[in-house]
Amino acid sequence: MATQERFCEKCGAANTSIARFCQYCSAPLPFQHTTGTLPEETLINGRYQLEVRIGQGGMGAVYKAFDTRFNNRSIAVKINSSNSAIVSLRKLDEAASQRSIRQKTCTSIRAWLLSRR
Repeated sequence: MATQERFCEKCGAANTSIARFCQYCSAPLPFQHTTGTLPEETLINGRYQLEVRIGQGGMGAVYKAFDTRFNNRSIAVKINSSNSAIVSLRKLDEAASQRSIRQKTCTSIRAWLLSRR
C-alpha cells in the first residue's frame, strides 16, 4: 500500500499525506477535503439514497437525499469530515440535543449514524 506524499508549495519538500505543516520549512500545507467525494446515488446504511451534494465546508459535506424506507421522503444527509472519536461523540451529543427542538425554522433530525473507518 503506497502512501501519497504532499509537496510544500513554498520549498517543494515532500511530506507525509497526513502532515499539516512542512517538516522542513514549517509552512502550512494546502488543505485537502476528504469529504464530498461520495458518488451520486450512493446508498447509505441500506436506506438513504444520495442524489446530489448541495454543500461542503471544513466540517463535512451535505447531500440532498431521500429515505427509501419512508416513501422516498426528501432529506438532507451530512457526512462529517473528522474520523476522531472525540469529534464523533460531540456530534452525537449535538444531534441528540437538536433532536428535541421542534420549530418550523429548524431542521429536524430523524436519525444519526456512526461508522468505523
